[in-house]
Amino acid sequence: MKNLFAAAALIGAAASASAFGLTEADQYGSSAAPAVADRVIEVDARTSAIRVRHGEAVTVHKNGKSVTWYFDGVAPSFKLSRILPDAQGADGRDVQIYIEPEVLS
Repeated sequence: MKNLFAAAALIGAAASASAFGLTEADQYGSSAAPAVADRVIEVDARTSAIRVRHGEAVTVHKNGKSVTWYFDGVAPSFKLSRILPDAQGADGRDVQIYIEPEVLS
């Protein structure tokens, strides 16, 4: 009986943790309409990383594909392929996105 209660408590704790976990949008931001983009970034074979500001909406073009993204998540960096599938070039390289913290005045 003691093991049954321990197992139930463990399951409850796991369910509770996942209920309060961060969503993808919480971590990385979310897609946005191209019309709200603050700027456009063209990524080519020489680009290894891009920098954006927290709270900025940016359209990124790579390999004939594009995404407009609102960078308001908590992650300080992540790979472009997370928000733009098939963004890796023929060489298999992926571009790192670095999010500069929001400056509070």
